[in-house]
Amino acid sequence: MNNPSADYQMIPLENEQENPTTQSSKQNSYRPRIIYASTFIWLTVVGGRFLAPFLEHEAQLTSGQIGFALAGQQIAIALVTSVGGVWADALERNPEYRGKGRVCVICVGVTGSTICFGLHGVQHLVGSSSSHHPFFGGVVWHTLLQIVYGAFVSLIFPVLDGLTIDYLEYHSNSDEQIDGSNSGRRSYGKERLHG
Repeated sequence: MNNPSADYQMIPLENEQENPTTQSSKQNSYRPRIIYASTFIWLTVVGGRFLAPFLEHEAQLTSGQIGFALAGQQIAIALVTSVGGVWADALERNPEYRGKGRVCVICVGVTGSTICFGLHGVQHLVGSSSSHHPFFGGVVWHTLLQIVYGAFVSLIFPVLDGLTIDYLEYHSNSDEQIDGSNSGRRSYGKERLHG
């Protein structure tokens, strides 16, 4: 069976062997925990637990309409999650994207969902909040945005989890240590905890 972590090769810098401090700081700069932390901070801004109050205040949706929009989002997440993983794996197999295909998919997910979040404000550009535009301020608009938002968000976390596991397997197969041990997948919880 082909080992996916064998596709990742870290190229040492010229003076890396001479200075262990540089080596350890370089190793930590590529840690997935940095991506987890920044992604969780981003998610706090564009979604998360404040999404329902946001839709109630900005989109002026009723609780039933908010429930419908969020249900559509969850359906999109369920349907698109595996598609994102397949896409990321296909990019990783492509020699042009090897070692960066998963990061590209994560970037597409973050960018697309951020745009969807921002598009909720279009109603303010086409008219006041009291006189909604027939499409841009209505339930259909905000529901569609939440569905597309869910599809983009579903690309992020499963692909990030795969990226983390490959990173940990690579380092467990090499002489490098993660958090003082050569533990591979057992360090997954520690990586994600920092996010």
